[in-house]
Amino acid sequence: MTGTCLSPLECNQRGGTAEGSCASGFGICCVLRLESCGGQILNNVTQVQNPGYPSKYKTAGSCTYIFRKQSEDICQIRLDFKTGTFSYSSKGTTGCIPGTTDVLSFTLKNKVPYSKVCGELTGQHMYYEVGSPGDTVTLDISLVGSVLERKWNILATQIACADPWRAPTDCLQYHTGPIGSFQSFNFASGQLLSSQNYRICFRQELRYCSISYRPSSLPSPPNPFLLPTSNPGGTTTTNNCVVAYLGIPVGGDSGFGDSKANRYCGNFFDSSEGATRNGQVSAAVTPFDVFVFSDALTLDKSGRTGFNMNYRQNVC
Repeated sequence: MTGTCLSPLECNQRGGTAEGSCASGFGICCVLRLESCGGQILNNVTQVQNPGYPSKYKTAGSCTYIFRKQSEDICQIRLDFKTGTFSYSSKGTTGCIPGTTDVLSFTLKNKVPYSKVCGELTGQHMYYEVGSPGDTVTLDISLVGSVLERKWNILATQIACADPWRAPTDCLQYHTGPIGSFQSFNFASGQLLSSQNYRICFRQELRYCSISYRPSSLPSPPNPFLLPTSNPGGTTTTNNCVVAYLGIPVGGDSGFGDSKANRYCGNFFDSSEGATRNGQVSAAVTPFDVFVFSDALTLDKSGRTGFNMNYRQNVC
């Protein structure tokens, strides 16, 4: 568990639990938990867990969590799904459908719409902007039926406006370091969620001038990249990538003006139109961003869709 180094008195005042020592024994590692179906989260570094965690939660209904800023100098709230397994029906149409699947929805004071999610979310994270006075983040978890595997442990952290690790504004996900990976929500369950529209950002590291993306070669479902399109093979044209796509500004073999493609979809990921195997796409446009889009998909769930990608920044 992630905790905060506090004095025993401060930890007790916040309702935390001592789990280890810190500061050469002068402090304690204070772990804050909210183990309930709903509630208010007022403190930084709080574990939000289903009742009875790590046991599974089989009760239908609704759990509403309100994340409030610890102080007015907070500009972002980050949610890390250390564990996030929710209902996702294997039949019917794709997407998070109330009454059919569990649905996680997010509401901010500014009323900007955010994508609903469901299914397997373990390992995912999300950033939300709360820079205005009185801003909160409300997470509504609508639970349907008795799901044997459902459980969640969400780490909520608050990021000050002046913190150097603050994510760029309006990035739902933010990755740092010269190499890493990212997945579509619910990839492990084999379905790209419908009605997704968000931005993944990558911090440009010192002395790195471009970034390359490639489908993961790690063991995964049959295809680490498969986004719906009416055309076979890999596609890069705006006319073909309409239903769902990854947007990579001015992608190409090197990223330095060798292609003007901006969208990627189909059965394979590559910089060339009509590719018959997975390859690589690079981009030198800064900031380094990937845009994820899917419309209100109504595909049959018998086919697998989604993406599991690696990225690598390239030295100048």
